[in-house]
Amino acid sequence: MTAWFGALPVLVVAGLVCGLPGWVAGRLLGLRGLPLLGLAGPLGVAVTGVGAVVTELVGLSWTLPVVALTVGVGWVLAALVGLLLRRAFAAVSGGDADGRRLTAWGWVASALGLVAVSVPAMWGMGRPDGLPNQPDTLFHLNTIRLVLETGDGSSLHAGALHSPAGTGFYPAAFHDLVTVVVRLTGTDVLTAANAVALVAAAAIWPTGCVLLARQVHGAARLPLVVSALVAASFSSFPFWMMGYGVLWPNLLGYAMVPAALACALAVLGLGDAMGRVRGLVAGLAVLAGTALAHPNALVAALLLAFVVLAWPLTAWVRRSGRAHPVLASLAVLGYAAVPAFWAVGPYLTPVLASVAAPNVYREMTPARAVGEALLASPRSWPAQWTVSVLVVAGLVVLLRQRRARWTAPVLGVLVGLYVVSVSYPGRLGGAITGYWYNNPPRLAALLPIIGVVLATAALVAGTRRLQRTRLGRRGWPAALAVGLVFVVLTSGNYLADNAQRVRDYYQPTKRTDSLLTAREARSLEELARSIPRDGVVAADPWNGTSLLYALTGREVLFASEKTRITPDRILLADRLDEAATDPAVCAAAERADVRYVVTGGSPFHEDRHGSRTFDGVDGVPDATGFERVTAVGPFTLYRLLPCRTSG
Repeated sequence: MTAWFGALPVLVVAGLVCGLPGWVAGRLLGLRGLPLLGLAGPLGVAVTGVGAVVTELVGLSWTLPVVALTVGVGWVLAALVGLLLRRAFAAVSGGDADGRRLTAWGWVASALGLVAVSVPAMWGMGRPDGLPNQPDTLFHLNTIRLVLETGDGSSLHAGALHSPAGTGFYPAAFHDLVTVVVRLTGTDVLTAANAVALVAAAAIWPTGCVLLARQVHGAARLPLVVSALVAASFSSFPFWMMGYGVLWPNLLGYAMVPAALACALAVLGLGDAMGRVRGLVAGLAVLAGTALAHPNALVAALLLAFVVLAWPLTAWVRRSGRAHPVLASLAVLGYAAVPAFWAVGPYLTPVLASVAAPNVYREMTPARAVGEALLASPRSWPAQWTVSVLVVAGLVVLLRQRRARWTAPVLGVLVGLYVVSVSYPGRLGGAITGYWYNNPPRLAALLPIIGVVLATAALVAGTRRLQRTRLGRRGWPAALAVGLVFVVLTSGNYLADNAQRVRDYYQPTKRTDSLLTAREARSLEELARSIPRDGVVAADPWNGTSLLYALTGREVLFASEKTRITPDRILLADRLDEAATDPAVCAAAERADVRYVVTGGSPFHEDRHGSRTFDGVDGVPDATGFERVTAVGPFTLYRLLPCRTSG
């Protein structure tokens, strides 16, 4: 943990990069108090993500001056929209409706959430430059390096490493934020990526939960503090997403969903922390940022808002159905059409069909899947009994409150999605959960969004009941007593369990679970001193050597295990070691400008998950036509000698 003190400046810069643009933009829109606190991070992501797309469209590189210009333009637009709102909607002129005292408690709660998430997360990561040992780590870190090298941070082009055309859509808001942190601090790519991931998990997520608690539970101090504490209780989010995959873009996007839901509640008249109009404007901006963080998060936010919409829609139909039967009928039919399109959409549109492939997994029975979802124990983790009981108790509490009954169907839908993903293979299951790539961890990570709301309701209700007794009449002693019992029953808010979720990926105990050790990373950095910056290096991504690009800027042929995507790359992956004897291989190497090869290291998972291998790279030490240059640690550098391109 002491290593993190040296990275404190990077963490502070990462927090400012993520939050300051959104804070100023929110102020200019007219947001104040808790809405401003909860929306600063999501609005900041929106400013950065959208700005990176726009600047590339007008031909500007993603450099610090351009970032500053982008943020400035975003502030000007926010000021103009804020001015329009003040003139057109005087009733929502924006001051802090909750008062400074409640806002101060919101800051206290957010600070508590920051600590509650950061401690287990840092403990699990070990070091600021720790590496999450998962295959997609290669793609994300190398994409960050690509943005730094090319100056193109647009999400329209961030899929370049996985695209045969060298371009294509991939949500790049996370990568854009990391590149800004790298440029401002001069730190390495890995430390900057971990810093932004921590900000998403420990700052954006808890503050969004605090704002959502304000919308659901009203203008009271206790729900704010409790929600921030409970936001750090669930292992499936944010802790699992910090290492699994690694799904950093999902981590960022999901962290923004509570704020987006809070805006939806404002628009639907189910929360009074901000007006409907400002809730709509801020919500649209947050959705734009969420889409560029990850579309999985956008779909989740829209789904939750759609489920909540049933409550005010039903009330309107009951109230106005007789007076406007045609409009009421159209509203009901339109609402019912959305789930129908959800199920059949993948069969009608090529874009959705590409992600909603048939689900091929049946990991468990539906009954067991329901149990895992309700016990916060996806994939047979130890059950989190205390917080799970609180979720169920909170559901009972909120079912008695008319404006909060939407929490029941939201919980049901999210549990249902998880159950479908692990229990119902086939085309229908794939159509329903394909919007999350039929991936159970992505769906399990959504459950804490409603779990925090429900567990907060239970703890608040229990505290208030205790406060009405003789023992708790002084107020805060009762709250402290309930909090102490919660912390004891959860073994310190599941501190060790949550840290272990992160540690499994950052500090694996088995060598075959390690993509690249810290010592091996230093060896690659030393090896890079012998590699000129011109030319391309072939390396086996399953040995972690493709991180040479992320760590040193030396271009690699296979940026990840998924980059066997062109005929030349497929040929070289399979037969690069035959370059001296096969003219076709030689010609492919020349077209790809391959000049060096790095071999050695240990494979990440010996079975490599059944993926195609890179035997042509691994066979170079025993092949002719390659000159050994040097060796550092477990890695050896070879130079490709001139070869024949014709027989």
